[in-house]
Amino acid sequence: MILSELWRLYETDKRIQGFSPKTLKASALQHKMLMKELGDLDITEITLTLLKEYLAKQSNRLKPASREDNCRALFVTDTHPSRRMAIPTIRWALKRLAGRGELEVNLYPHRFRHTYACQLSHFGYSAL
Repeated sequence: MILSELWRLYETDKRIQGFSPKTLKASALQHKMLMKELGDLDITEITLTLLKEYLAKQSNRLKPASREDNCRALFVTDTHPSRRMAIPTIRWALKRLAGRGELEVNLYPHRFRHTYACQLSHFGYSAL
């Protein structure tokens, strides 16, 4: 079986499972990049070494999996207290909390930054 046939089967399976169009699009992009680099090989020709070399070449184009700083996270997940909470998850949680508190203000993460900067300015600190 060649790579393109495998991709068609994989994509069909994921559509049946109900994967979102965005997820399917991301997978299609990854497949396209792989096909451009390796060609339409028979899957028996694809080795771990070949995949590692491909990933090494593509690493600068791939999104990093984690931050490489030592800053502690302000917002963390319940299930993984050492993992940073994603920005969309923070927005969702803030809106949910605002709804519980019956706040009539549009609440979003950047508002905290703005409020903090205003308070610093009020107390005579430079915002820079």
